[in-house]
Amino acid sequence: MKRKGVTRVLDRLICLIIDVRHRFKDHHINDYSATLAFFWFLAIFPTFVLLFAVMAWLGIDDALLIEQIEILIPGASVRDMLSVVYDVSGDINAGLISVGAVIAVWSASNGAARLVKLTVFAYGETEARSYIVRRLIGLLTLVAFSVGAVILIVFHIFGREFVELMYAWFPMLEEFERLATLARYTVSTVILIFAFSLFYKFAPQQHVTFTETLPGATFAVISWQLLSTGYSIYVDQFSMFGDTYGTIGIVILFQIWLYLTAATMLLGAEINAAWPGHTRRRPQRTHFP
Repeated sequence: MKRKGVTRVLDRLICLIIDVRHRFKDHHINDYSATLAFFWFLAIFPTFVLLFAVMAWLGIDDALLIEQIEILIPGASVRDMLSVVYDVSGDINAGLISVGAVIAVWSASNGAARLVKLTVFAYGETEARSYIVRRLIGLLTLVAFSVGAVILIVFHIFGREFVELMYAWFPMLEEFERLATLARYTVSTVILIFAFSLFYKFAPQQHVTFTETLPGATFAVISWQLLSTGYSIYVDQFSMFGDTYGTIGIVILFQIWLYLTAATMLLGAEINAAWPGHTRRRPQRTHFP
């Protein structure tokens, strides 16, 4: 009986993988991931310029911002890219910064709205909500992910400070340094899974329970972490893009990371949409945008 149960689970898992593989092709995940990466890049670059300019006006050390951005974006190339952004931010006036801020908000909201629309498509639905509602959901998604990024940065900073404080109080705990590091990353992973689950719950038009979002959210977060780690190792150790192509090479590498991020998020939505059809629930229709 146990063997039959394991076989049944494996069969369903294989069917789910095959289904998601077909969805990847039929729903054009490859193309839409590139589109999202483009919008996100248009949003991120002016945002960094604005942040560096504001910090310069306030007299805050820019190294603090660079250190925190490196927490979110893997690879040594990000420091080179940020140095270029820092140089640019020192040569523009307040008017251009304002224009850049508008472009950043427009691009980010477009990217978020597009992500919501593609999540709707994954469930076999045609977007029926009004333009204002779609833009509002996109804006709320943007705000939510921005807040999530800030929470991760704050947790990383204070988590590290807390661990160092515990070492000072209890020196014997230094023997468990690896365990403390593992705990910190585990909590970060749980926070990300929770944030992704909230997005996958509210983005679709149909009712989706929080539990039903966990498979896709877990896959998206863990896959994104593994891909980011592999990307970071490749960029730091093997890639010659920066040396060969200079600044444009750094931009290309950053775009690749954004593409991988978008692909994992879209695949997470596809997994959540396909999951009910492989767990004795009503199968979902497919939609081909």
